[in-house]
Amino acid sequence: MFALSPAPRICLAARGTDLRKGCDGLKALAQSIWAADPLSGHLFLHPNRQRNRLKLIWWDGSGLPDTTTTMANSTRNWTATHNTT
Repeated sequence: MFALSPAPRICLAARGTDLRKGCDGLKALAQSIWAADPLSGHLFLHPNRQRNRLKLIWWDGSGLPDTTTTMANSTRNWTATHNTT
């Protein structure tokens, strides 16, 4: 369990991301895609290219933890032509 800011935004990248990137790389992506401060307490979700894993980063007040999850039997169609917030 983790604590969130009072009104967090949840930002999902529409395009696949190289999940080998660490917190610094994903933080830079959050700044470039959404022009948002990764230290704001918002949630930033980055899917891999196959759209079967997500990496989540957020500022918890003491650091930028990242969490990776696998979505088994995912049937979601995430085809997108551009990133949205």
